[in-house]
Amino acid sequence: MRAVVRVNKIAILLGTLGMIVIAGILLSVTQSDFVRIFNSYAGDGMYSKVIQEAHASGWSIPQERLVPTILGLPLLYFAMMGYSFPTYVGGEIRRAPRAMLVTVVGSIAFTAFWYITISALSLRAMGEDFITSMGYLFFSGSSSYPLAVPPWVNTFFVIINSNPILTALAILSWIAFGYLLIIQFFLIASRTVFAWSFDRAAPAALAEVSDRWHTPVLLMTLIMIIGIVISVVYTFTNLLSFPNLAFFYTIALLPEGLAGILLPWRKRNLFESQTSFVKK
Repeated sequence: MRAVVRVNKIAILLGTLGMIVIAGILLSVTQSDFVRIFNSYAGDGMYSKVIQEAHASGWSIPQERLVPTILGLPLLYFAMMGYSFPTYVGGEIRRAPRAMLVTVVGSIAFTAFWYITISALSLRAMGEDFITSMGYLFFSGSSSYPLAVPPWVNTFFVIINSNPILTALAILSWIAFGYLLIIQFFLIASRTVFAWSFDRAAPAALAEVSDRWHTPVLLMTLIMIIGIVISVVYTFTNLLSFPNLAFFYTIALLPEGLAGILLPWRKRNLFESQTSFVKK
């Protein structure tokens, strides 16, 4: 367990270091610098051509921002939804009331800080019209899209940055945060099915904990096999190419959100037993 904690701490440090590197590179580049670098990479005059092609195809930056912002909230929720994951292991955490407060609220603040920082620096360095035009051309499947890869911040970072050490740190950052995300999904699946087993909604054998490994080995093995099968199907076939994950995650967790909203009225005693911070 101590080894796992140590690895997780290293992953968090590497991930954060990568975000600092990306922010630093974006901060060091002016928009004129980016135009020059991008044109050198994608072709002479390509920066302006991207904007022209997008607008000619029907794209325009909305003047009214409220409706697009509301429509984008499910995607934002999907991007930041990891804040709720500690609840799946809340019963296994020492000093849970304090630890859960720090992890849930702290993770929201941490993620929001980096999203806001990277977004603001990207707009400053690349220009809003260019970023939105690249997104429009890519997601509309336009033949005018100039790159062979999606227009993520990671893509532009690699184009802007010429230092291989900084690129390596950024790549390690993405791997580190990806690792932390993956293990959370294993915890969610295992704890959920574990609870089902106690309620006899799933076979009781899945809740058996190994005396040697102190974990439900059969359950974790089953989850691993299911994950591998789905990964193979998703990668090598088109059977799972249709899902909109942000939409389905929102639908799946909507009942929990509604339950939280209704808690003060439906379960008044449970609500009143919480700390003042939680009630606020």
